[in-house]
Amino acid sequence: MPDTMKALVTVGDGSFRLQDIKIPTLTSHEVLVKVHAAAQNPTDWKTLLLHTRPGNILGCDFAGTVAEIGTEVPKGLRNIGERVAGIVHGGIAPNGAFAEYVAVDAALVIAIPDNVTFENAAQLGVACLTVCQAFYQCLRLPTPLQPTFAGEDILIWSGTSATGQYAVQFAKLAGLRVISTSSAKNIEFVKSLGADEVFDYANALSAKKNCVHNRAFSQIRNGLYQ
Repeated sequence: MPDTMKALVTVGDGSFRLQDIKIPTLTSHEVLVKVHAAAQNPTDWKTLLLHTRPGNILGCDFAGTVAEIGTEVPKGLRNIGERVAGIVHGGIAPNGAFAEYVAVDAALVIAIPDNVTFENAAQLGVACLTVCQAFYQCLRLPTPLQPTFAGEDILIWSGTSATGQYAVQFAKLAGLRVISTSSAKNIEFVKSLGADEVFDYANALSAKKNCVHNRAFSQIRNGLYQ
């Protein structure tokens, strides 16, 4: 393993540079992952502009292979060479996903099935977590293992966004009647995720009223927001 790696490092004033820096040193409960793919999220640029300080590595979502295992990681939990995906709080802490290697708590990575690519697995972090927080912490919706809200409506704006796609599927698992929006060309795609009704956001308000039967919503989720 090399001693250094390339990473996108914050330098202040809302900017960053590609730099050669030392590979992270593991704590006892972490694993070191060689990054094969990383995903972008709205939080990345927000963190860069509003919250970060010089010397931090950007990026939250990643997928790759386990390169090193901390001394206190339970035996068998992770294995060298294992394909995994995970999440870190890039930009806030020195460690981030936009690098050749990332150190992460072993509990915050999951194994990737053989039929899932690194690119697809890399988007499992922030978008999924955002929806879980919105649904289960804020809206108190039932999880897929709990009794469902049969027949109740939920409006998910922008069903084709990263969070929107998760939201449509999680809401359907909760037993909700899912109504969503998209561009005209993506209506069938959003329906394939489980949405009961999808309308073109460019259409007139009357079309939207037809979709919701002129009723108000008790729960609205915006798939564009993180």
